[in-house]
Amino acid sequence: MRFVHVKTGEEVKFLRLGLNESTCKPTVVYESLRGDVWIRSAEEFFDGRFITTQEHEKLKAEAALAKANAIRTPSRKRD
Repeated sequence: MRFVHVKTGEEVKFLRLGLNESTCKPTVVYESLRGDVWIRSAEEFFDGRFITTQEHEKLKAEAALAKANAIRTPSRKRD
């Protein structure tokens, strides 16, 4: 499954869940498209910092639609 880092817009590939050896807390192992492998606490990964690529595409489409509507709807002049 692929996710997008909200802050950077970078797409990453979810590899697997794991456990932190010293704390036994859940972690996420993921890979950047450049091939870098990262580990982050599951709590951080799923707190909104990353969204699925489907969610990201939906947000981009909604933003484009809102922009198009703003361009088509001229603001009214007040007298």
